[in-house]
Amino acid sequence: MVSKSASDTLETLKVVLSDIGDMINKHANENTSKETNKGLKLLCQIKNTMSDRAATETKFNEMLETYRKECLPLYMDGLEEFTQEAKEKLSEINNFFLWAPPININCRDSGGIIEKIRGLTLR
Repeated sequence: MVSKSASDTLETLKVVLSDIGDMINKHANENTSKETNKGLKLLCQIKNTMSDRAATETKFNEMLETYRKECLPLYMDGLEEFTQEAKEKLSEINNFFLWAPPININCRDSGGIIEKIRGLTLR
């Protein structure tokens, strides 16, 4: 991947999932097709992602969910029996976002900020 674009990231993920499927099928002495690709089956099991709120990450999450929706009918038996509302819920991916900016703990900490952050507790 040579850019930070969401489409490049998705295309790279597709290659990785295909490679995973090829390796699993190779060891099982099966041919790989979109219908038998275990990498895509793995994708269908993903329900949650975590990223920052960067525009490319947000777009990637949308594109990933769309691609996953395309793959679900291939791997989920009985999907056609669900109501449209249930299908929508099954195909959704929950996206969790990091809220804190990254902190470089190797930088010079002139005010003891890092120690203060480490000492924070949730109420």
